[in-house]
Amino acid sequence: MPNGVLTVEKSSLGQLEELNSGGEGTVYRINSDSNKVFKEFRDVVRSELDLDSLTKLIELPTRFSQHDQAFILEHSVWPDTIVTENNSFVGFLMPIIPDTYFVTHGVRAYPGYSDCDWNKLIMRRSWVGNSNIVSSVPQLEGIPLLDLLIDLSETYAFLHRNQVVAGDVSGRNMVWRARPTPRAVLLDNDGFRIVGTRGVTQPKQSPDWVDPHLNGGDTTIESDQFKLALAVLRGYFGLGVLQHNSKELNNCNDPIGMEIISMAAKSALAGPRPSADDWVNLLKKHRRHLNNAGRPVITVTPPDPLSQPRVTTFIATRPRIKLQ
Repeated sequence: MPNGVLTVEKSSLGQLEELNSGGEGTVYRINSDSNKVFKEFRDVVRSELDLDSLTKLIELPTRFSQHDQAFILEHSVWPDTIVTENNSFVGFLMPIIPDTYFVTHGVRAYPGYSDCDWNKLIMRRSWVGNSNIVSSVPQLEGIPLLDLLIDLSETYAFLHRNQVVAGDVSGRNMVWRARPTPRAVLLDNDGFRIVGTRGVTQPKQSPDWVDPHLNGGDTTIESDQFKLALAVLRGYFGLGVLQHNSKELNNCNDPIGMEIISMAAKSALAGPRPSADDWVNLLKKHRRHLNNAGRPVITVTPPDPLSQPRVTTFIATRPRIKLQ
């Protein structure tokens, strides 16, 4: 096992409780450590894993300044410990997703409790006025919405400055909160890779988030830029899985929305694409304008839990971590 990276034996983790299972492996709650979860890879994929790439990912934050290290650890669930069994690599530990990134959402009879992923931001307007839906998902608009989109863009800008490719960007691989400050957190960080290295696992793209110009190649910073554009576009409008040329956007006369559509269109081209820093600058410009214009900060306060029906069924009691 690599020197300098914390490594533990699976047997030392104690009692484990399964949280989620998928094609790559299983994620467990560690009963002896409420701050961590354990991802164990299945036997069938272990031969394809790149331990050296995981080691480099784990080591990377240790090279950052204290400020930068705090930033990335607040915006990700970065792997921090290698787990072995009989001296063979079987998985890793990572931080658990904080409770502030979970919401009640679902049909009134059986609302679920699940992570507040980016899809809920993208679809937030679809259930407004539907009396059959109970939801504590914040209806972000105005300055708080721009703050969240800025935060997401700054996170990708940070990764790209440090030559890290996120790769599989999708609505299920990002979670967010509105309070105390809007913030986005990136999941599935073992899919990240440092430019010039292969990923820990095989590169993937999620449906509706596929860069058409990759042509089956590895994900890149440029493909991240394409997907960030989709995340901002879809997150801003909240009308579903939109592309820059979607018919729902044809009649947009909102100055902010029009500039977002224009930049997203440039991000869909094969040539140089707007960077994450370009998105930060654009969104901050409009945030300053809204602030100077004295427009109200608009966000819908989540319903008082006491006024909601008793939750009898849960989608997930702890973080959902997507596994391929």
